[in-house]
Amino acid sequence: MDTIPFPISVTDKDMKWTFINKPVEEMLHITRADSLGKHCSSWGAKICNTQDCGIACLNRGITETYFDQNGSDYMVDVNKLYDKNGELCGHIEVVQDITTLQSAIHMQQELISHAEEACSRLVEYAADSSERAYKLSDGANEQTAAIQELAATIGEIADHTKLNAESLDKTTEQTNLLALNASIEAARAGEAGRGFAVVADQIGKLAAQSSEAAKDTRQLIETTLQAVENGNEITEETDRTLQEIVNLMNQVRENINSINEKMSTQAGTIEQVNQGLGQIAGVVQENSSIAGENSRTGKLIEEQAKALQEIVNGY
Repeated sequence: MDTIPFPISVTDKDMKWTFINKPVEEMLHITRADSLGKHCSSWGAKICNTQDCGIACLNRGITETYFDQNGSDYMVDVNKLYDKNGELCGHIEVVQDITTLQSAIHMQQELISHAEEACSRLVEYAADSSERAYKLSDGANEQTAAIQELAATIGEIADHTKLNAESLDKTTEQTNLLALNASIEAARAGEAGRGFAVVADQIGKLAAQSSEAAKDTRQLIETTLQAVENGNEITEETDRTLQEIVNLMNQVRENINSINEKMSTQAGTIEQVNQGLGQIAGVVQENSSIAGENSRTGKLIEEQAKALQEIVNGY
């Protein structure tokens, strides 16, 4: 046993040493001869004379116990010894320096702790990312629907504007017709005025030739002349009024043409806006699709992180 590199001690049933190997002598600075008959608590370890004593643990069915001494960590394996008759005759304790192992275990525990913390954060971040991605996806879908609805509304406005422009075209042709009719009426009124003037001249000549007519006839001629003169004035006034109507109609036609031109331009502009909104809707739809992919990716990350956390916890 002296060739075994770790301490080994043997006690009797009363927990007194009957043997220690060389590593125990070196560890406790005691000779084998001096150790014989001494109680095993001479180890001077923290577990001696406590419930964590190796033999006390063995009596409870626990074969391993631990203690630290002189800055080192030790593990004690304890087993019972029996004589050839099968009677309990003592115990054997094997002590192993597990300082390096404990340091490695401690480092491993720290690593696992950090890994668990990282996994927890990963799960949290992945959950947050997944939630944000879901919100982004929902918001993008709502935005797409709103833009599509807006595009449809503007499309209706464009259609109405085109109809208005067409109506204005027809209105312009009605106005041109009225202006033409007014010009014809003005021309007609001018002819009527000249006709009245001719009649007045003829009646004047007739009056000169009939100077000897009766007084009632002369009075009739004067009344007729006055009527002709009044008719000529009425004709001239009508001519002026119709001409003003023609001018006003021309002005209205110009205004309508201007409005028609502006509304046609507006219809084209709205059509361009409609096309632009269609492109925007397409981009938003693509972003919505990307957000959906990100959401699914975030969900996968979350699941993988949870799986990693379960593995670490199991380890």
